[in-house]
Amino acid sequence: MPPAIELLYKRRPVEFMTYLLGLLGASNHFDPKDPFLRISAKWEKIKIDKSHLHRFNKLCRITCHDNLSLLYPFTLVYPVFQRILGHKKAPLSMFRVLNTRMQVLQHRKIDIKENLSIECNLTGYRVLAKGLEIYISSAVKSDGETVWENIQTFYYRGSFGEADDSYTPPFFKPILDASIIDKWFLPQNTGRKFARFSGDGNPIHTSKIWARKSGFKRDFAQPMFLLANSLERQQNVKSEYKIYLDVVLKGQIYYEHQVVVKGISGRSNTRFDLYCQENNRPCISGNIEFQKQNKTLSDLIMAA
Repeated sequence: MPPAIELLYKRRPVEFMTYLLGLLGASNHFDPKDPFLRISAKWEKIKIDKSHLHRFNKLCRITCHDNLSLLYPFTLVYPVFQRILGHKKAPLSMFRVLNTRMQVLQHRKIDIKENLSIECNLTGYRVLAKGLEIYISSAVKSDGETVWENIQTFYYRGSFGEADDSYTPPFFKPILDASIIDKWFLPQNTGRKFARFSGDGNPIHTSKIWARKSGFKRDFAQPMFLLANSLERQQNVKSEYKIYLDVVLKGQIYYEHQVVVKGISGRSNTRFDLYCQENNRPCISGNIEFQKQNKTLSDLIMAA
């Protein structure tokens, strides 16, 4: 069955309009007994803006090159699936949602000269004991070939009826004897700068007042920015390897705090955690894996 709603874009969706539409059409009620409305969005004939890529790389401490970094495609798909989250037929208001998991598979290196297209789909939901999860899948294609895939998990707090008893939350085992890979200070206003490149201008990343009203200590950094700053080593992976990234977002890394990255590397993967200064619990946990197998993102998720 085709999606109930199809959104088509010829250019990058304007962030201001995304949030305006999200405010005007925000839904505050979700009933799991109602039919789940599927929403898809496409953006075709995409040309990479070299100046945009250069500024993204500079802000994220990525060495400039002729290929897109693992997380740069998020700057293309994020504005599109923000339109899905902000659509009046989306399950709930986009201003209530939190990103809790990111799963990415890059099939091969992507040259900045390639002609790209994007497809995003709101694929389903799950009722949990203390909230609701929804899932958005994204694919970046080059002349019809899928070169990058992502499944994004979003979470709404609240009570939405009977919970799914079969649900097992994602879990990464603690890293024993982890060494410090990197550390840096996260300055104020980084979120505003990164929002201009990424499309993730959620006020919890740009406004202390909004973040506090939303129940947080203060405004905090976009996970995409923190990960892009932490995964520069993936740039040196041989071209024949696929890159699979699985990340669970557990807490917030606040501005004007130090970011500490700890991890341990094996032959084909790196297991890492990101910490926020004095917090001894990881705020972001993940694994980046390099492999040659001809698998899709769905294959890797099913095997996990």
